[in-house]
Amino acid sequence: MTNFINELIHNPDFTFVDVRSEDEFTLGHLPGAVNIPILINEHRKLVGTCFKDKGQAAAISLGHELVDPLKETYLKKCIKALSTNSENNKYIHCWRGGLRSKMSQQWIQELGVQVSLVEGGYKFIRNHLLKTFEERYNLVVISGHTGTGKSLLLKKMCFKNIIDLEGYAKHRGSAFGNYHKSRQSSQQYFENQLALKLFKKQSVYAIEHESRFVGKSIVPTQLLEQINKSPQVVVTSLMEDRVQNIYQEYILNELICNNVEEIDSLKEKMITSLGMISKKLGGLLHKEIKKDMELSFLDFHNENKHFVWIEKLLIFYYDKLYSYSQKRHKKQVCIFKGNFIECEEFLQDYIDRRRTF
Repeated sequence: MTNFINELIHNPDFTFVDVRSEDEFTLGHLPGAVNIPILINEHRKLVGTCFKDKGQAAAISLGHELVDPLKETYLKKCIKALSTNSENNKYIHCWRGGLRSKMSQQWIQELGVQVSLVEGGYKFIRNHLLKTFEERYNLVVISGHTGTGKSLLLKKMCFKNIIDLEGYAKHRGSAFGNYHKSRQSSQQYFENQLALKLFKKQSVYAIEHESRFVGKSIVPTQLLEQINKSPQVVVTSLMEDRVQNIYQEYILNELICNNVEEIDSLKEKMITSLGMISKKLGGLLHKEIKKDMELSFLDFHNENKHFVWIEKLLIFYYDKLYSYSQKRHKKQVCIFKGNFIECEEFLQDYIDRRRTF
């Protein structure tokens, strides 16, 4: 298990085979895993029902009956996935290191390829990783109003010294934060990425201030409590710069191309997101901003039209949320406050002086 976790932490190109069904994999998996089900969803359900009704022997027999015709194709996929690694670090796993992975290992090794089982399977590794959330960490929290560039500032720090919750969640942590035409990570995958980051404890981590939810992903309670008690670096910015940053990130960067269909799709996404906060905005303000938004998409390349609704959202919604959050965590110490460049210089120095070499 130790060797396997070391590969996960230290080898960014490490790949291994997860032989669980598609649904199991979607629910949660480990970074780097290639899903090659030995029992697809339909077959797994049939085998499970057989196990309940007729026992293990009958279920194993049915499993062979279902899998054997697909064996050749299955093994070709496994060998191809495992060929990316050296001879000493090929791994395969299922849920608990049981029959599925052992059968796969036997078949692969019969072809002359040595592959190791992950002890205890996905369940054991995941439970082991989740214990990282019980530890204490030295955090410095990047805070500031929406649009001040907090996420960009985080990415400018040394990679091993940052915790990118939004990156792990595939969500920007706001009502408009879901990425256009991109699905958010499952809760388990979000936790697995985060736990692996924390597993090799650094002397300091920079992390953006987030609420309990990053989209649908839930920040582990223990870590959230530490975030809310750790020192803050507050980024400040002029309103016009904040509006420009939001326009760049949420509008321009979201478009793969500038065709009509793509723009209309983004428009629908933004209007839907606006509807999610309509009660907090109030009926009149929601209606006003929605109209501004619709007009901006009719004249899409006129950035000033977009600036109108963006500024209103910042003033009447996001700035109020930030003020409320600051009041809730008024005991949180601010160790530095400044513009983007000043905060970048401060954080670089802060991390350098505490970094583990």
